[in-house]
Amino acid sequence: MDSRLILGQLVDPALVEGVAEMAHAELPEKLADQKLQKLIQSRYKLKGVLKQMEGFIKKEDHKEKLQGLRDEIINVDTKIATAAQQLVEETIAGFKTKKKLRKQQKKKRIGMNIESPIDFGLSGVESFPIAFDGMDFDVQYFRNEENTDNSRSETGGEKKEDKGKSEGSHNFASKVAKFAAEFVSEKVEDASSDPEMISDGLDTTLATRSHVENTVNDSLSHQSSHHQIAGTLVIVARCTHQNADIISPCILDSSKLMTAWNYTFPENQLST
Repeated sequence: MDSRLILGQLVDPALVEGVAEMAHAELPEKLADQKLQKLIQSRYKLKGVLKQMEGFIKKEDHKEKLQGLRDEIINVDTKIATAAQQLVEETIAGFKTKKKLRKQQKKKRIGMNIESPIDFGLSGVESFPIAFDGMDFDVQYFRNEENTDNSRSETGGEKKEDKGKSEGSHNFASKVAKFAAEFVSEKVEDASSDPEMISDGLDTTLATRSHVENTVNDSLSHQSSHHQIAGTLVIVARCTHQNADIISPCILDSSKLMTAWNYTFPENQLST
């Protein structure tokens, strides 16, 4: 973002055009990255379905009935490799294009601009989540496969079974929690080119992932310890938006407004 774009100040239309050009240059890279992430997510889901089907179908029938699914996973792996290569190419091309645009939009070290016509003493600034980015939705069923130990001894069989159920419930909860956490914290969108901003974004994503994973894990572990759960249907949705700073109320100073108009439109000046 151009540092000359300041909230409440008069803006040169050329600066807005420069920001639009930079956004257009970044678009192919973002689309390639979204494609790669979707393919990775699809592979994860197919692997989950394969594992579930292996539990439903007899082992001797796996090769015959599940080969098509395995072939599809291999096909997705090939598409992931192609998408990753495309992302690298678009990233390099976008970097060169943005570097060229930055040279064309080189800022002057010293400049001047007319004072904003807004009366900041009477106006206020509020933050609103009005810039919509997108919404994703997914659903997946998870079967609870308890890792029970069927071999019992006369002295310790009950404790062995309880331990197996505890381990099975923990694995089940971890699997569901991982799915939800990966979906919610898939990627930091629109990361800044500033390394410090990128670090802050990654820290936020890791914190979000950890919070979601721990919450889901604790909830399912609690339910599994008190109930016999055959499986659970997980529905996840993610809506992203950007916060925009709005001047509200916007109070204008009449004297500053006339000065700003005469400066911006010298051929059509207003007399006092």
